[in-house]
Amino acid sequence: EITWGRLTLSPGLRLEFIENDFYDHVTRRRQEDHQSVILPGVGAYFEFFKGFGALAGVYRGFSPVAPGQNSSVDPEFSINTEAGLRFANELTKLEAIAFYNDYSNLTGNNTFSSGASDADIGTQFNAGEVEIFGLELVAAHEVPTELGVSFQGLVSYTYTFGQFLEDFVSTNPQFGTVRRGDRLPYVPEHQVHASLAVLNDHFEVGLSAFYQSRVFETTARSNPGDTEIVDEFIVFDLAAKWHVHEGHTIYLNVDNIFDREYLVSRRPLGARPGKPFLVSVGYKFRY
Repeated sequence: EITWGRLTLSPGLRLEFIENDFYDHVTRRRQEDHQSVILPGVGAYFEFFKGFGALAGVYRGFSPVAPGQNSSVDPEFSINTEAGLRFANELTKLEAIAFYNDYSNLTGNNTFSSGASDADIGTQFNAGEVEIFGLELVAAHEVPTELGVSFQGLVSYTYTFGQFLEDFVSTNPQFGTVRRGDRLPYVPEHQVHASLAVLNDHFEVGLSAFYQSRVFETTARSNPGDTEIVDEFIVFDLAAKWHVHEGHTIYLNVDNIFDREYLVSRRPLGARPGKPFLVSVGYKFRY
């Protein structure tokens, strides 16, 4: 870190050198590959006054090609940027951060869960240029009381938009024939998480809710069919802890307390439900 007055810079550099030696015992095919990459990045924070400041960062992203892939498959590269404001003190936290990820090449993976054929499972393909941008908002606050308990509230919201910037054809049924401007599959546009908790030195009880807007299961066009969409849903959870003694904690978790039925995917072989109503009780000891 480099600090100059109220400005703090955090430059970084990562080097990766990857050697692959792949041998297929069925086809008796051997493939050797070398990948090397330089990944710079820098973050900055300027403090206007104690606890409040602006942040920004630029980072290079990378994902290597898996062993045994076709020589036409390129590594995944991106330039990831973020900028925003942050305020934090002992009781309050506020954040507003915008992000933009520019992929010069997004790597796609043929998997069983995406519905790929047996012959294509385990292979990768180039998904071309992609852009993903959005906004993250977080607000958290704690209210102490004279009764010896505190109330904690948190709300977070994430907006995400992702689209392809070039045309290509993929054997993966989740992508298929892609046109410039098509949306990325399985990227929800809106996500909201909210929680409210009551706690003191001996116990903690919290109720939380999670909302996710609909997602497209394939590259979305203007009029997708019902079978290509996973509908929006909201789920409520309950969590409680009791610190019975130093290092000893009893906990209770109730997932999906209203036993809501909802879908998270229709791949690879039909509708897949989200988590069911589930009650778990446990004991933790920390020495």
